[in-house]
Amino acid sequence: MRIFRLNFLVLVYLPIAIAISGQSAGPQIASPDALLRDQPVAITVTGLKPESSYTLRAEFASRAGTIWRSEAEFRADSKGEIDISKMAPVSGSYTGVDPTGLIWSLQNSKEKSPDGLTFDSDDQSVLNVMVREGDKTIAQKYIILRNRDIGVSTTEVRGEVTGTFFSSKLSGRVPAIISLGGSEGGFDRSYAALLASHGFPVLALGYFGTENLPKDLERIPIETVDRAVEWLAKQQGVDSSRIVVLGRSKGAELALVAAANGPRIKGVIAIAPSSVIWEGISQSKESLSSWTVGGKDIPFAPYVKSEEYIKSRRLIDLYDPSFDKAPVESHIAVERIAGPILLIAGKNDLLWPSSRMADAIATRLAAKNFKYKVLNRQWDNVGHHVGSVPNRPTADSVRLGGTPQSISKAQFEAWREIIVFLNSLKR
Repeated sequence: MRIFRLNFLVLVYLPIAIAISGQSAGPQIASPDALLRDQPVAITVTGLKPESSYTLRAEFASRAGTIWRSEAEFRADSKGEIDISKMAPVSGSYTGVDPTGLIWSLQNSKEKSPDGLTFDSDDQSVLNVMVREGDKTIAQKYIILRNRDIGVSTTEVRGEVTGTFFSSKLSGRVPAIISLGGSEGGFDRSYAALLASHGFPVLALGYFGTENLPKDLERIPIETVDRAVEWLAKQQGVDSSRIVVLGRSKGAELALVAAANGPRIKGVIAIAPSSVIWEGISQSKESLSSWTVGGKDIPFAPYVKSEEYIKSRRLIDLYDPSFDKAPVESHIAVERIAGPILLIAGKNDLLWPSSRMADAIATRLAAKNFKYKVLNRQWDNVGHHVGSVPNRPTADSVRLGGTPQSISKAQFEAWREIIVFLNSLKR
């Protein structure tokens, strides 16, 4: 097996705070210079004219360099300060008191940034916060939002196991995680980086849609996860008796199937989960299972293409009736999982009925007298992106259900649930 080691390139220089006026006593933006992605950004502005109006503008450059922008007008208090954690904007991209409002309300401006150093990456994003008086910028600060904290290193793994291994910063043997992405394929590096930044060794495992792996999400061997468990158990700092699988969407389906068939897996975190095994996703005209075991298709729920789906082409209109008619043998035997389970779902999921399926999992486990802890966490007005990495624009996320503000709030809460769940597995 070939293993390639990569060093984390830290952004060596970024203008952390700039008082455009050139006067140290002028307006200043107080906030952390850098923080982990699942921590809310606290922004306070001082040195302003009391009871005067100012605009706070935030900008974020996507991986392609496209600028996302939000703006909110505030009125400084009697001390000449603005604290967005306590004050609601007078007008702008969001309403109400919300310390994360400037981030989740970012919108695609269609403009391009010339500064490649600030482009989004697997490791970090850079938020540019400005204070404007009229059409003049009077203070500015760059805040680094880290997926991968300093001290977390990566190892590229190729061979029987394909993925990226993120080592933790902690010493000793701790629970380790296999992270599985969804139907987009490839590696789920951003999730893995943030989990490792909290002290857990993580393997972002590829199972299709990348080098030397199946092109389509069809007939994927669950032994792919078994081999990953074997590999991860041998790594430094890993407690081989406490390996957890985290998956989202189709990755959550695989996580539950693999854990139900793999006794070495001692816990599952299933984000926007499925309670059944679904037909594969491919260009093939033949209906085949998403997963195999021992080279044989695992019984699956075929797609039922209703009249409503044919008209709407919405995936929820495909999955809802298909779930209602799912064969008994397609339901995942989650009661065979050898550890606690955390379910995370949005009640307004417009991709597939993850809320209903999470309830089905919890109901089945209760009926089977499952001996481990089961946490079924769900959020109103939130869709398929319920468990995505926080502190990101959520305007585009509404196409899969929910409202931008509710999605953002749920993402922070879901990540707190995830970290608490993982910390509970430590000895």
